[in-house]
Amino acid sequence: MNGMQPTINPLWDSGNYILMDGITDKSCLDAINFILYHNMKESPLSHLTIIINSPGGSVSAAFALIDVMKTSKIPVHTNAIGSIASCGVLLTMSGAKGNRTISETCQAMSHQYSWGAQGKHADLVSVRKAQDMTDELLLNHYQKCTGKSRAFIKKNLLPHHDVWLTAAEAVEMGIVDRVQEIY
Repeated sequence: MNGMQPTINPLWDSGNYILMDGITDKSCLDAINFILYHNMKESPLSHLTIIINSPGGSVSAAFALIDVMKTSKIPVHTNAIGSIASCGVLLTMSGAKGNRTISETCQAMSHQYSWGAQGKHADLVSVRKAQDMTDELLLNHYQKCTGKSRAFIKKNLLPHHDVWLTAAEAVEMGIVDRVQEIY
């Protein structure tokens, strides 16, 4: 680096990070770096905000970011805008309790995760075990973040089909704490 500081996005210094894409290893790495950057500062901010508009993506990448969000010494707030789906919902609900918002124009979509697999029978048996572990991980996470029962989550948030929610319904389901009025 030749003694030079890395170029930091000016938005980062304000404590705001915008995640406007699919949830991938790359997008989550950038968000993780944002959180770690602020956690290492001598004068940390009172909170960080991740603004999310995402069609979803990788569950493992999302949980890597969630692990960092949940262990951050600085509370991480989440703000859903546009549309959040699948892993976008997963990340939004992971914000600090009381500080998870959704814009009144935002729609949220929750569903069971999907995972394609191919290979020999023995490989597929192993993949099934991994799928069951991921399903259990998701159920536990939804339960902790929403405060709803497992039966409620399976029926209303992780059924066999896509569930589209208005901003008000996302509050009702425990995904977020409040609707941010736009108009």
